Amino acid sequence: MTTIKKIATGLFLLGTTLCFHSCGNTPSTTTNEAKEQDNANGDSVPTEVVPCNQPEQSAEIVLQLPSNAKMIEKKHGVITYIQPMGQSEDEDYINAIWIADENGNNVTRVCCPKTDMESCDWKGDNHRCKTKDIIAAAKVDIVKDHKNNVYLVISGVPDSRNVFSYLVPVGFSAKDQKEFSEGEKECIHIHSAEGFAGYSKEKDALVFYDYSYKEEGGRYSFKEIYDFNGNMIEKGEPEYN
Repeated sequence: MTTIKKIATGLFLLGTTLCFHSCGNTPSTTTNEAKEQDNANGDSVPTEVVPCNQPEQSAEIVLQLPSNAKMIEKKHGVITYIQPMGQSEDEDYINAIWIADENGNNVTRVCCPKTDMESCDWKGDNHRCKTKDIIAAAKVDIVKDHKNNVYLVISGVPDSRNVFSYLVPVGFSAKDQKEFSEGEKECIHIHSAEGFAGYSKEKDALVFYDYSYKEEGGRYSFKEIYDFNGNMIEKGEPEYN
């Protein structure tokens, strides 16, 4: 009786093994064995995941910024970029301006200048306009006032002669994002034809240069100081070259 039981048990185990293999339930291969088998078949199998050296937010910038956008400056919690948009060398003033916060988040296109010259008219001091009205953007500077408000000074030469400058407040709120995306962010057109020269910490004001003409011919330059509301608060003496 014992011999019969042993034979029956052996047949049962043999049948179970045959069923296990015939149903496709082959024993699992170890990871190393799978790699060796795939390599033998000519398949490339990575042996490890290589971590990205860039922070996650930097990868986000790369994904959102155009490939031809170049970083210009990182200052006062803001990163600026310029993206060439002109069709020729004569249109080097046509560039889109982009910003991101200091951690590389909230990537935003600030402006993309118009390509027509209809708006190339000079306005008076404190002329308010929208970012969609900016017609030249070849340079961008980041400035901060005594109240820690951050601004961009965007400037360019659309008429081969005069520098057009715009003072744009920087913000990363949902409202700011919406206004920038629609070109409705309010900014100030600064009337100083020789452009931005820097920030005066002593006066908490913006330094620009303009020019005028001598009675006997030729022209001269002079300094103009503007507050952050776009009002000229000081005008310098003529500076002759």
